[in-house]
Order: sequence, then structure tokens, then C-alpha cells
Amino acid sequence: MARKRFHLSLYVSAGIISFIIFISGVFVGVLVNEIKARSIEEGSKDVSGMLKDFETQLLLLDLFPSNSTCQLYEVQLRRLSGELGILEEELKEYENSRRIDFPEFLKMKEEYNLLLIKYWIFSENMRTKCNSTYLTLLYFYNKECSICNDEGIILTYYKMKLREKLLVFAIDMDLNLTSTKALMESFGVEKAPTLVINSQKFDGFYDKEGLRELLCSFGYLEEIC
Repeated sequence: MARKRFHLSLYVSAGIISFIIFISGVFVGVLVNEIKARSIEEGSKDVSGMLKDFETQLLLLDLFPSNSTCQLYEVQLRRLSGELGILEEELKEYENSRRIDFPEFLKMKEEYNLLLIKYWIFSENMRTKCNSTYLTLLYFYNKECSICNDEGIILTYYKMKLREKLLVFAIDMDLNLTSTKALMESFGVEKAPTLVINSQKFDGFYDKEGLRELLCSFGYLEEIC
């Protein structure tokens, strides 16, 4: 009888310990996701502040155009690109987590896409006003596009090769953003994937060699041409 009571007590203790471990795991997972979400939120605020500052700088560039001013702004543009890259990676990590808060994630992704579009606008202004040689590339994709993931991988490859010479802006067509719809209408984007390089539209999928040839047609890319 004593042995049975001992076994029962052991099973109960094991069950309690397992329950505590499970609850702790859930709590830690929620806490980690909360930390990730707050980090993304703070990163978005930082980038938004940088974009506002950059907007003022572009107005100054209209008043005081010079090569030295353009060089300074291009350095800041690269810094902004780095901050957006960090924000993108944090969004991917949050999306891949098991306990994602989808409404909150959707809100963060919409904010990120708005920042991307603003960054593209400033990059295009800089490119034309300063005769910059970097390329701006809008990449339109959606979740129904079966080959968009492959296109994204190829774009990432060339982004790594060309660094600041190629600025890639991945725009999610599924987001209900007026600015995204306006961009699509302006360039006549109707399907995914679609690329817009230096404001020129190219429909359909480009494999690794096809994209290399397309990028090289714009010049200035001795790393791959």
C-alpha cells in the first residue's frame, strides 16, 4: 500500500512538473515574441525619423545643389538601407515564430511597406538629382505567385553581389495600402512577379542569367557584367 501511494505521489509530482514546464515554455514564447514585436516597432520609428530628416535634406538639395552634398546624402542613404535591412530580418523572424499575432504582424508589415515606398521615392529623387549610378528596383510579389520565392532568392543574390549599387524594394501586392495601389497603377503592374528598374517596368519571372543580363543593360555593374 505504501509503495502504491509512493508511485501515485511520484506520478502526480511528475505531472505537476511537466505542467509547470509547459506553462513556462508558453510564457517564454509569448515574452520572446513580445520583445521581437517591440523591437520591430522601435525600428520602424527610427527609420521613420530618418526618412523625415532625409525629406528635409532633399529640400535643401534643391536650394543648394552640389557634388559634395550629393555624396553626403548617398552615404546617409546607404545607412538607411542598412536599417531597413535589419527591420526586414526582424519581420521575417517574427513571421516564422510559432505564436505570431497575425493582426499585429499585418500592421507591422503595412508600416514596413510604407517605409519602403518612402525610401524608394527618396532614392529615385537622389538618383535623378545627383546623377547617381545605383539602380532602384521595385519588386512586386504576392502570396499566390508560386515562383515569387525563387525570384526573391535571385534578387537577394544580386543584392549581396552589388551591395549599394542595387537598391531592392520588395512590395507586397496583397497589402491593402493606397500607396501600393498607386504605384501599381502608375507602372501598370497587373501580375506578380513584376520588376520596375529605374522606373522601367519588366513583367514576369527572370532567372539568374536573365536578371544578370537585364541589370547589366543599365551599365555601371562591373561586378556581374
